[in-house]
Amino acid sequence: MPPRHSVPKSRFGLALGVGATLIALTGAQIASAATHDSSGSNATSNRRAVHSSTYVATAAKANPPIRYRALPLVKPHRGGNVVYLTFDDGPNRVWTPRILALLKRYHARATFFVIGRNVRSYPTIVTAETKAGHGVQNHSNTHPNLRRIHPDTVLAYRQIRPVNSLIRRLTGHIATCLRPPYGSFDLRVRKIAGGLGLRLALWTLDTVDWSHPGVAHIVRVGMRARGGSIVLMHDGVGGVQTYRALGRILAGLSKRGYVFRALC
Repeated sequence: MPPRHSVPKSRFGLALGVGATLIALTGAQIASAATHDSSGSNATSNRRAVHSSTYVATAAKANPPIRYRALPLVKPHRGGNVVYLTFDDGPNRVWTPRILALLKRYHARATFFVIGRNVRSYPTIVTAETKAGHGVQNHSNTHPNLRRIHPDTVLAYRQIRPVNSLIRRLTGHIATCLRPPYGSFDLRVRKIAGGLGLRLALWTLDTVDWSHPGVAHIVRVGMRARGGSIVLMHDGVGGVQTYRALGRILAGLSKRGYVFRALC
């Protein structure tokens, strides 16, 4: 009879065999799991790599390298009897249609420098401007100081080019001019705008109507216009003062023999 705590050889051999089998199975499972994890990890890495390369390719296509080209500023010929009326910061739901009606009464053409966010709100007004024979040009997407916008890609592809695209989609015309908000620009802004096909368009007479200085003040500045003058007004923020002053400016300058054409 074997000792109380001993294991028979047959049972001991069986235990060793079972243990070895379990160890072997466990090792195989671990190896299989490792292989599965490795293949899964590789697959995930491959998917991420494909996604990343697709994203980079899409971004590169959407935002091609910036071309830097400084174009001449818009400077119409001085003299003659042509005055250039320009309106910034629109379209405005209330005042732009009224300004369009006034311009039509005097057979006047003007240029509207539009803000992208306002264009998205009132696209039919932009279409109406074009149908009436007026120019529709770029005044940036959200009206920032363009000199303070960095890097160059943000300036080009978030502030300038989106408005070009909106203008082309709504009017069928390609924008050719950019009026930088506040008239603020430097050589960098000019080169980026030029790379997108835009010349900078400023002004020679500023009515400061955005500050609501009174109808008489706006009229006084507007009546200083001579042949080749570029008059700055605002359909977006000028309000009733701009509207009332415009009627008097159109009437007064027309009596002096001036005509009104789009700047660009």
